[in-house]
Amino acid sequence: MNEQLNFFFSRIKSITYALFTEIKNSIGEDWLRELIKKYGEELKIPWTIRRLALFDRIVKKAQDFKDRINDAKEAFAAWLLFKREILDTYKITNEDLERAVSVLERLHREQKYPRGLFIWNPTHGEYKRVSLLAQYGPQEDIEDIEKAFDIGYYLYPFMKDVSPLILLGLLLPALDPENKNVYLEEALIALKMAKLADFWYSLIERREQPDFEHWKFWESFIKKWNERKKAR
Repeated sequence: MNEQLNFFFSRIKSITYALFTEIKNSIGEDWLRELIKKYGEELKIPWTIRRLALFDRIVKKAQDFKDRINDAKEAFAAWLLFKREILDTYKITNEDLERAVSVLERLHREQKYPRGLFIWNPTHGEYKRVSLLAQYGPQEDIEDIEKAFDIGYYLYPFMKDVSPLILLGLLLPALDPENKNVYLEEALIALKMAKLADFWYSLIERREQPDFEHWKFWESFIKKWNERKKAR
């Protein structure tokens, strides 16, 4: 299974970044010069403003790349296979993803990081609960934490970057607006999976908060697309 998942993700990544780079290189840098003029110098431009300006230009320019829609749809097919393989194999539902994101985010916000030597493996059975009780005490919902840790463990090795979000939340809705709602629904699932992988690694391995602003940007960008969809 691991080989299949890595293959599917590699297709998503390679197609997405090739298409993203091609469109980005075609838009020039007028958008950046406008921002520099507004903020005085490039280093003073907030990264969220800069990224949003770039994405907005890519959305507009994507109409000139309609001939690449089949490539983007190939990556979309790879995403669907990737998602089905990993979620079905580990019996993870959308509700499980939402709950796990909420649990891990709360632990980060409250800075409840594991102490000492802490190695997580879903196959450790009852030992996992004993370990969690020692870390967090009986006042916590150990079952929810256990499930969130398991899901993060399964997702982390395969959700390697944000290429699914670029594909589903930016490129495909711009290239194929008639099916935008389908892509944005998948983008929301990909966002939960990507956040979970990052939240899990940051909690278990790094033991420090992830870059919440990064994920907030993607949430707001996808929300903006959804608002455009409803306004049409």
